[in-house]
Amino acid sequence: MKKKVILMWSLFAAMTFGACTEKEAPNNEVENVEFAIELDFAGAQTRAASNAVPVTSWDIIEKIQFFLYDKTTKVVKFSAVETNPGAGTAFETTKRRYVYTSVPAGTYKLVAVASTNTKNLANITPFGATDNAVWDKNNVLAKNISALFMTHKKALYDHDTDPATADVDQWPTFMAGSSYTVAANGMKPYQEPAEIFLGTATGLDASNNPVYDVDVVVDGNVMNNATVTLKREVSLMRVRIDANGVDNHAINDDVHFAGNAAATASAILIRHLPEKMNIGAGTDGGVNSVANATTLTAVQVITEAGTSANGMATFKTANPGTGDGYGATNLTIVDTEFKLWRDIIVFPNSDRAAEAAIAALPVQPADKDIAIGNRKYLIAISGFAEAGHILADGTEVTTGGKPVYWIGVINEKFLPNQIREVNISLNTGGYLDLPTTEFGDLTIVVNEPTPWDSNIATSTVEM
Repeated sequence: MKKKVILMWSLFAAMTFGACTEKEAPNNEVENVEFAIELDFAGAQTRAASNAVPVTSWDIIEKIQFFLYDKTTKVVKFSAVETNPGAGTAFETTKRRYVYTSVPAGTYKLVAVASTNTKNLANITPFGATDNAVWDKNNVLAKNISALFMTHKKALYDHDTDPATADVDQWPTFMAGSSYTVAANGMKPYQEPAEIFLGTATGLDASNNPVYDVDVVVDGNVMNNATVTLKREVSLMRVRIDANGVDNHAINDDVHFAGNAAATASAILIRHLPEKMNIGAGTDGGVNSVANATTLTAVQVITEAGTSANGMATFKTANPGTGDGYGATNLTIVDTEFKLWRDIIVFPNSDRAAEAAIAALPVQPADKDIAIGNRKYLIAISGFAEAGHILADGTEVTTGGKPVYWIGVINEKFLPNQIREVNISLNTGGYLDLPTTEFGDLTIVVNEPTPWDSNIATSTVEM
């Protein structure tokens, strides 16, 4: 007898769960279990200077993959892939419904992975074998769920678009000769990850409160229902820059970060990337301290250097517009001091198990928002300095101009589905090269994080 499982999805940033109703059904079949869900996009008053929040909707989701894996052995028994999931069968407006047959009977954990429509940035490595491998519904079967994870994709820039060299480390051209590009130093460049959503089967307890990671039982004698709620598993780092420092001393007026003059030398570099993100339910998923090491030499490179012809810029200089994916209101990011900005997707740098343990403590520790040791993100920015620019050490940039860099440490955590605004003040003239030591000379203070659709916390960075 063929088995049937109905999967209902609800995409959200933060949701309020209402009552659940289960109706009696004839012929020993159970009808759909329905959740009343309210989207809360307003959030609380933000303490940050910026208030623009990216929109969450089915329109941004390109692909969803479902995984049913054995509760005991954790081996994947069934998988399905849906492209353009927003066009699926609508259910209560915000949900989508999918029906599958020939699902093996058993007791499972259900997880799902969804990614945004940024194909060139989304990277999925199924078994750690190759950087270019992609999951499908067949190659994940019989694999342990712990063998399925996501990693950052190696960087490939417009100055080298030969597919044959896609697995070769590609740094921006202007960085040639810098310490980061010297092979002996072991640095590796990676792209910004896609916006990733993870979800597990959801139920209700006796008080109608949501319960996550519930079991899914597939039985040939009933219609089997499973409800999954997708939530972002990535963080957003909002970088805002005051190029003239806290005293507005104008020492960097001759450094270009945006526009054609900066097209050859502007970048944001983020080190100490988590090695991978697992997809299992509960503490088996996400960035995990036991299974996932921090890669100290991995560098997420954000740059549009050399691509000014397509109208893009590493640093944006104006507030987003209504068609830029930030909604119709609350579009403020720049101000009279912080005139440069960039929103960057990053992996969280704290794991689910650690955060669950902290949340369970009767008294929250004072350092609960501080990242552990070398999990702290190291951030550097660069611009193009004109000849005559005075560097931090008092020396002068020679004729022709050169790239200059600033670097520092972000002490606080980046957690799933949260925005941290990092306000950087450049109080020196920068350096001609980047140090390969673990920590720079910048102290970054980051305030409390907030959900993607709620508060935006602030961070103060002086370089």
